[in-house]
Amino acid sequence: MKVGIAYTDDPSSAKLWTRLPEPVLPRDQLDCRYWEEVTQYKSNIIDDKERSLGYPFVMFYNGKPQAPYERMGMAVSHDIKTRLRYGVEPVIHNPRGIAGDPQITRIGDVWVMFYFGAFWKPGAFDSFACSYDRVVDHFYFAVGDQRRVIALAASKDLNDQAKAKAKDAVTLPPEQ
Repeated sequence: MKVGIAYTDDPSSAKLWTRLPEPVLPRDQLDCRYWEEVTQYKSNIIDDKERSLGYPFVMFYNGKPQAPYERMGMAVSHDIKTRLRYGVEPVIHNPRGIAGDPQITRIGDVWVMFYFGAFWKPGAFDSFACSYDRVVDHFYFAVGDQRRVIALAASKDLNDQAKAKAKDAVTLPPEQ
């Protein structure tokens, strides 16, 4: 499977859409990533009016390598038809299993990616990741053994920031 684009001049009308003849992110390109070399699955394109990555169109998609897992990556475009892969590594990479079917929305200043996960914890589930710039500081929801918890996974080292904030933090005594 490959990622393609189809379009229409009237999405409210039930009629045949026009399909671009070639995939927009061919796997035979030299910059194809290891984690998408076998198959590309669902994609989601956002119109980034602020061009925060330097492009008006940003696409998130998941792919599959020879191994039995799926990862999600990014591609950018000036014209929606010609795509450039963004970054080398996936933006969502779990040690095993599937992370796929990205859906992106903006809530206030935060970009939120809702996605499907399976086999990196028991069963299949929906999850989400949040970012202010769509590249760094990904958060996800996790379920602990005893109760629900919020866990943080960051795509850059946050230790220096955390230590600086911890120096200013007020420690409260335990409740009696």
